[in-house]
Amino acid sequence: MSPYLKDLWIGAVWGGTNLILLARNNSIFEEQSFSLNQEKRKWHNQLHLPNHGEIKINTDGAARGNPGKGGIGCIFRESEGKFLGSFAQGLGLVSNNTVECKAIIKGVDLAASNGWPIAWVESDSKSAVEAFNSDNIPWNLEAEWANAKRSMEQIRISATWRKANFSADVLSKRGAYLLDGLSEFSLSRPEFLKKIEISMQEYF
Repeated sequence: MSPYLKDLWIGAVWGGTNLILLARNNSIFEEQSFSLNQEKRKWHNQLHLPNHGEIKINTDGAARGNPGKGGIGCIFRESEGKFLGSFAQGLGLVSNNTVECKAIIKGVDLAASNGWPIAWVESDSKSAVEAFNSDNIPWNLEAEWANAKRSMEQIRISATWRKANFSADVLSKRGAYLLDGLSEFSLSRPEFLKKIEISMQEYF
């Protein structure tokens, strides 16, 4: 097992164990009921920061209809939670699945072009995440995906819940009102992004 995968497993085991122990202590000392499903929901409704040396890319896609006028959004953070950048882009007529996949591809492409070769991508589209992790993305996006990731050293892609991905959602909806191909990239937090996720805060 590579050192990178080893760190991922250690982080997952530590985080899950800590969550269960905290819930157990609350059950014993605070007389709060314990539900594993409830604790899993809490985990997915939080923003988790990437490993040291890795960046986090939260992505989302929006389409005004299915198919409909589309837009994609991405937000970039480093391991301490510092805001690195945001991106919104308008697309033409797209399906819901295509727009979610294109958001992931563009997020990775921007990471590569900005010199961030190790990335954790998070999307609230479970179907898009499964497509990338099983090498089963739409055939017409395969060349674009291969080009986006060719300069990357490590990429992991996972799903989150929409309530913990709201800043990317705002960006994608903004993109849906931009002209096809028009994009906005900012290295500072844009004024219209009034609120962004905070690490370990629960969103319901």
